[in-house]
Amino acid sequence: MPVTNATFDFRGTDIATDTSIAAGGVQNGTLTEQGITFSFSSNAGLANFSSTAFGLSVSSGTAILTINDTPSEEFFSDLVFNFGSSPGGSPTFVGTNSIVLSQTKTANGAPMATAITAVIPDSQIVANGVATAPAGQWNSIQFNSPNGFMILDSITATVNCFLSGTAIATETGARAVETLKPGDLLRTADGRLEAVVWLGEMEIDTRLMHPAKVNPICITAGALGNGLPERDLHLSADHAVEIDGVLYNAGALVNGATIYRVAKMPMDGFTYYHIETQGHELLLAEGVAAESFIDYVGRDSFENGDEAEVRAIPEMDLPRVSSARLVPDHIRACLAPDAVAA
Repeated sequence: MPVTNATFDFRGTDIATDTSIAAGGVQNGTLTEQGITFSFSSNAGLANFSSTAFGLSVSSGTAILTINDTPSEEFFSDLVFNFGSSPGGSPTFVGTNSIVLSQTKTANGAPMATAITAVIPDSQIVANGVATAPAGQWNSIQFNSPNGFMILDSITATVNCFLSGTAIATETGARAVETLKPGDLLRTADGRLEAVVWLGEMEIDTRLMHPAKVNPICITAGALGNGLPERDLHLSADHAVEIDGVLYNAGALVNGATIYRVAKMPMDGFTYYHIETQGHELLLAEGVAAESFIDYVGRDSFENGDEAEVRAIPEMDLPRVSSARLVPDHIRACLAPDAVAA
């Protein structure tokens, strides 16, 4: 679930893990804040991470702060850096400093062939104030202070969690969707086992397509009530979930709060997966009854469409709601954030 406008405070007693990295030489450690684990490495002549003293400080060297990628793929966006001063009141900056932001992995966690980077130069870093990062999805932040020092108190950001794979119920337990292969047995919503016939892969190029047309809908954990979905469920807008015997396209359920279209996806794109079974079935995705592949869209629209058998799949005998204006008022009321929380 995205942690929106969260403050990651690197100076304070609320740090869950404080490695108190000392000065001098190459150093490595981890810290946990807001439920996110970071790794910290430095080759600075004088570097420190101490929640009770300097926060994160760098002097005459480089320090790198990275979001750890287990169990989910996580990125910073909407970044604001909040700088402070030393306990003795020394100024935040001495010398020439810069911040380099990088996206080094894809939404599925694979290393990128060429990292995407952006630089915040010294001229944009305001002493004892703030610096705002350019738009993007960043998982690594490098602080450079080659001939002086800088002190970082905290970062305010949105952390977008791109799960390495939607959890699909199988005969042997939950599996990430991208690990499925033909012949694997899946658990249906009514308890039967159905074999995977084909796993379609559709790559989305976010640089060429409008976000409002291709970005996924996020149904946040618990948004459907009864603790479902078990984790944030991301699916395309026309992919249906079943509620009270009716198929609702995910895009029709958007309420702007607990169900919303993801605004930003990785700049190098992402992949949708669709599971074909022998019939049109209700599978369990993050615990939610969600439909299997139905050939409204030809298989040739998928990257691996040539691997699939061309055949018609009869649609299950359930009504479908594909437009928000057709969602009944009582369903809207049940999915309202205050109703689910109650």
